[in-house]
Amino acid sequence: MRIQLLGPVELHTGVGSTAEVAGAKRRGVLALLALELGRRVPVERFFELLWDGEPPARAKAALQVHVAALRKALQDTSFVLLTRSPGYLLTGDPDAVDARRFQDLTARAADLRDDAEAARLLRQALGLWQGPALADLPDTPLRRALTGRLDDARCRAVEDWAERELRLGTGANAVPALEQVVRACSLREPTLALLIRCLQQAGRRRDALEVYRNTRARLEDHLGISPGPLLQAALEDTDLAHAVLAPPTPPATGSTPPPTGATPSASLLPEPVVNTVPRQLPRQSAGFVGRTEELRWLDRECGEGQTGGGLSLLVGPAGSGKTATVVR
Repeated sequence: MRIQLLGPVELHTGVGSTAEVAGAKRRGVLALLALELGRRVPVERFFELLWDGEPPARAKAALQVHVAALRKALQDTSFVLLTRSPGYLLTGDPDAVDARRFQDLTARAADLRDDAEAARLLRQALGLWQGPALADLPDTPLRRALTGRLDDARCRAVEDWAERELRLGTGANAVPALEQVVRACSLREPTLALLIRCLQQAGRRRDALEVYRNTRARLEDHLGISPGPLLQAALEDTDLAHAVLAPPTPPATGSTPPPTGATPSASLLPEPVVNTVPRQLPRQSAGFVGRTEELRWLDRECGEGQTGGGLSLLVGPAGSGKTATVVR
């Protein structure tokens, strides 16, 4: 039995099977208890998560119904849901709660000097993520605060992993995860600096320059500031500063053409044309159900915090939902 919080909130009873936790509010009760595993959660805290601090008249009775249902679902497991005035307390194995296991793995990695072992633990921790944390709970300020803390911990884990990979000379491994963090937090300077370093180590000099130039433009346009010391240091350490600062060479007018048969120097050759591929994916299907195991596999292989190679092939007969599954 394990509780999943790093993605849709689910109660897993075995390999590939889950216990039903019906309704967003009941899943919210389970999530809050699991996040505070071993600590008492006051009733008011549940009210804040489920009803934004403005509970209806029968909120306490509704909460008791949810607790009773969860106790039934947790029977014959390592988890015990107790009443502890003025609220409730969940006990059990912290390793059976993915968010707690993520925290433990990242803490263990931080204490290691062995970069290879630390990188392994961090990959394992990031592989626990199955999508946005607490994805299907009521949208309240407390839920946003909880997911914000989890997302920040994930970003820091990606950054720590990238640092280790860089020192191992395998920074290319961390590029996809860094790019995903940048898409979510486009001005997070530590992530951007690491992305530049990893791209350069991977031999993708042009991409590293593009990341820096795009970041500098966004900082100037949105905040009116220049890149900070981390970005500047990444630029200097990767020997890209001269490329960023060098002005484009204007074409010479009236110059003498090269002799017949002469080969123009590389600096005078035109830049290769980069064709932008339009984004034309179909919309997500509103009636999509099932495919839970396939979605988890795709997330592991090429989703956020992926642990696979980043490229996967989904096959099946016509009309079986391949496109709907991949788009989702």
